[in-house]
Amino acid sequence: MTDQWTPRMQARTELARTLKDKHLGRATGAGLVAADLEGLVSHGDAAHEADRAQKAELTELFVARGERSATAEGFFTREDALRDRLPAVVGDLGQAGQRELAGWLARLSFARYRVRDLAPSADATGGESDAEVVRVTRVEREDIATRLEKLGAFCTALAAPGREAIVAAFAARGLDAAAIASLGADADALAKLGRNKVRAASATALEAEHAKAHRDIWQRVRRMVRKAVAGDVALVAAFADC
Repeated sequence: MTDQWTPRMQARTELARTLKDKHLGRATGAGLVAADLEGLVSHGDAAHEADRAQKAELTELFVARGERSATAEGFFTREDALRDRLPAVVGDLGQAGQRELAGWLARLSFARYRVRDLAPSADATGGESDAEVVRVTRVEREDIATRLEKLGAFCTALAAPGREAIVAAFAARGLDAAAIASLGADADALAKLGRNKVRAASATALEAEHAKAHRDIWQRVRRMVRKAVAGDVALVAAFADC
């Protein structure tokens, strides 16, 4: 579970805003209090603002690199394509009998700009592979350059000799070796630019802080929100996106 702004968090924030502004009676009748809704809205908005700040920072790096037409959105789309396919590729490798590679890959996953450990597989081996896992393992999201470096390391690790079956499995799902290499190269280049720029207080740390606070509140009040929206078609539909 990642502490970052997501479409689901956006849906929860907007539903809380609607309940607070237009249906407070419904909400209090289900056991919610104004502070619950205000917390969801304020922390959600703050996480969203931090997310926008990171996208603006990444776009600045593209501009500094000379790619003035490029935006953060394009990079995120390519990054998401890799992340989205990762669990399925682990399964594909296991089904194809590549248990050692599946075990190695299952130990790695990443959310935006970071790589994090998954539960170790029983088939994972030690030695150099474990050292590589450590090199790209989870770090605090303290600055954009570090996160980009981890993404670059992840892409490099996927293309290392002996892991051709991993690359082939990604290619079978529409993400070929050239696309992975290009993503990794861009991440590395942007990381180097980021190292040469003086960074302000980290927007990523703020995003993680507010996203976690938002998630914690949601987990406490979700059942009451479900009852508050019952019977209203629009509110029920909004809740389904949460």
